[in-house]
Amino acid sequence: MIMKKLNIKKIIIKKMFDAHSAVGLAVGAIMYLICLTGSLAVFYPEFERWEQPDAAEYNNLSPASITQAYQEYLTQVITPEKSVYVVLPTAEVPRAHLSDGKQEWWLNQDGSLGSVIKKPWTEMLQELHIQLHLPETFGLIVVSFFGILLAHLVISGVLTHSRIFKDAFTLNWGGTGQKQQIDLHNRLSVWGLPFHAMIAITGAFFGLVSILILIAASAFYDNDRDALIADIYGAEPVITNAPALDIERSFANLAIADSQATPIYVVVQNITTSKQFVEIAATLPQRLIYSEIYQFHADGEYIGQQGMANGPIGRQAVYSVYRLHFGHFGNLAVKIVYLVMGLALTYISVSGINIWLNKRGKIDNINYLWSSFVYGTPFALSASLMTSILFDVSAHQSFWFALVASLLVAGLLKNVSKISYSLVICTVGVLLITLVVYGINYGKLILIPAITTINICLLLYVALMILHSRQLKNEHRKTIN
Repeated sequence: MIMKKLNIKKIIIKKMFDAHSAVGLAVGAIMYLICLTGSLAVFYPEFERWEQPDAAEYNNLSPASITQAYQEYLTQVITPEKSVYVVLPTAEVPRAHLSDGKQEWWLNQDGSLGSVIKKPWTEMLQELHIQLHLPETFGLIVVSFFGILLAHLVISGVLTHSRIFKDAFTLNWGGTGQKQQIDLHNRLSVWGLPFHAMIAITGAFFGLVSILILIAASAFYDNDRDALIADIYGAEPVITNAPALDIERSFANLAIADSQATPIYVVVQNITTSKQFVEIAATLPQRLIYSEIYQFHADGEYIGQQGMANGPIGRQAVYSVYRLHFGHFGNLAVKIVYLVMGLALTYISVSGINIWLNKRGKIDNINYLWSSFVYGTPFALSASLMTSILFDVSAHQSFWFALVASLLVAGLLKNVSKISYSLVICTVGVLLITLVVYGINYGKLILIPAITTINICLLLYVALMILHSRQLKNEHRKTIN
């Protein structure tokens, strides 16, 4: 009887292990792409500054300047969009911009419109992480599905490795590369378990919420999605015969309504119509929510707050997901932690496939394609950065062109070490060319501390890749001998 129970337990564990391996193999490549781009996307505000270092920077934008920005916007466009935003400067991004959802301008400190915002590489990176460059809603759902699969991998990985916690601080360094890789895969999985689970759950939320809204609207709201969304996020005020805009009075009344609120953006809803009103989004100390939204009549009379900070618990939780997922709730140290943990998850995705490939006991086209994909993705990211700066070529197109070219290298070289080495060297060359051209184009602007920091980080990455290329070259020599 005992033996039978043990056999059943072994069968269950084996099936779970097989399921873990199968799911990991199926999603490994896409998971690697999502995790790598997500790790970098934590720093998207810094990349936006890097792409246009010549935009005016300052720490404060007065309400009078915001008014000027709206006035100038209305003279620039024939038909204004429904919602027009002015995003205010912060310590993280000391510059402001105006956006109507279709057009964006940097703002000078006096409120005049500056240059049109151009951040092709940053947008490409964000869209690759959030929707894999697929149509927006569909892509978001696909990526969220991978969040669910990541949650499965986290749970099944823990359940199928009986000693995973016992060996949490044991790392066998040395010996075969396979043993090192398995150990590091398991250790990083355990050390980052809470982070990995959080990323999986919050990542799944972004796309699934749209599906859940459709289901809930059909089941409980007679297909009225607007009513459901109003219950979740708070309803818009009903405005008729709106007076003229008075942004300055709105800010003055915000200071009275909540002295702890720190405004991050202003939006005029239904601008130039009889239903226009003002919303000011503001962060609150010690709160994880993205912002509280304070609503005002067009003339600045205070209406109330939307209840992101003091409304139903579910609303507060929903509005906290963004900052939690992207690490935008603390200082630079928090972002660095997210980068490190994100790269750890990236390594886990890669090493999981590597472990499976090594267990196959043979090397074929699958190994070549996988190697070219792993090393080709950083090359494609670097190539899209270079071409967007040098030639004003679509960052989206150049990324996929470079990645496909990397995969073609696999068919030509048919040697794992040689494929990896070649793509690493190409990445190094592309980044060095990018930095040289960037310095020539922007001159003294590269001395801005934030810009210098990114350039130094790119140079450090180049140095690491040069060291790694030597290791790959030695491995290639061994395969020849």
